[in-house]
Amino acid sequence: MDHKEIVKLPPINNYHSRREWETACWKKITESEELLRLFMTSYERHNIVMRAAALEGLASGKSYKEIGNELWLSSQTIS
Repeated sequence: MDHKEIVKLPPINNYHSRREWETACWKKITESEELLRLFMTSYERHNIVMRAAALEGLASGKSYKEIGNELWLSSQTIS
């Protein structure tokens, strides 16, 4: 597949600030599984999944130790 067909980020001149443009681009990237696969390595995907799982555990009231045992992470990594 041609990458020019996949990557269609909004033009920067449509935004008042670079930060506003970056936010719009990030939204576009995260909504596209294809773009995420192109831009992220399997290691980066793994790290994001582990971070999300650790945050979910914390939000549900689990201790660092419980999360660490469940996900094979150290307490230091979770903090």
